[in-house]
Amino acid sequence: MQIADRWLGDGGFSLNAPFEPILESGTPPRLYVVDLFARDDGVPDGLEAAAERKSDLIFGNQTYQRLRHASEARWLRAELQGLVHEDQIYLLSYRPGQGEAGPEKSFDLSDIAMAQRWRAGRLDMEHALSLACDCNSICSVRRAQRTGA
Repeated sequence: MQIADRWLGDGGFSLNAPFEPILESGTPPRLYVVDLFARDDGVPDGLEAAAERKSDLIFGNQTYQRLRHASEARWLRAELQGLVHEDQIYLLSYRPGQGEAGPEKSFDLSDIAMAQRWRAGRLDMEHALSLACDCNSICSVRRAQRTGA
């Protein structure tokens, strides 16, 4: 995107979910991380699905590894300081609806795609809010696939 004479880009490929400021706070959070790239999915059934799965694994695993490292560091700091830590961390895997762009989904910013993602995100959050997560662990959340979302 160009603003005035400067070109700006989405930094999401190197920092998909910027959760560090929340984990660096002193308050035990109830943190919901919604990742567009689901690392927990099935075996692809074709070439396009395999290309999409490759991106999901690359970027989804990056988010998970960063989240795991940051949360473990937080818990160790709290333990060393003798603080009570009761963090609740939910990692939601985005479930695309039918018709979602495959490996190109990172670049599909159309009104239709955005509306579909918001609907799917709402369903994901409703599902996550119905679950109880053990304190001081990462609770992976993946709702069942539904048609139309």
